[in-house]
Amino acid sequence: MWGSFGAFAGGQLGAKLGEQLAVAIADRNRCEYCLAAHNVLGANAGLSPETLAQAQRGEVVELVGVTALNLFTNYINNALEVPVDFKAVELTA
Repeated sequence: MWGSFGAFAGGQLGAKLGEQLAVAIADRNRCEYCLAAHNVLGANAGLSPETLAQAQRGEVVELVGVTALNLFTNYINNALEVPVDFKAVELTA
């Protein structure tokens, strides 16, 4: 899992957009742990519709991979009820 995150961080989408996607996906899936962690890692970078549209036009396969990896971690953290050890962030979805 960590190797996959590392590989995507060096991809065409870049680490910042990867964190923005992770925040949006975590919020949508109500994963408090991932939302808090990726807010810290992404320095509270929000994902704008314009940024997402740009990514969708660009690296579609990488975008799907990043999304799938974040869905996996959201489901694992929610299923295992992993305690949030980052500054908590309020879910909006």
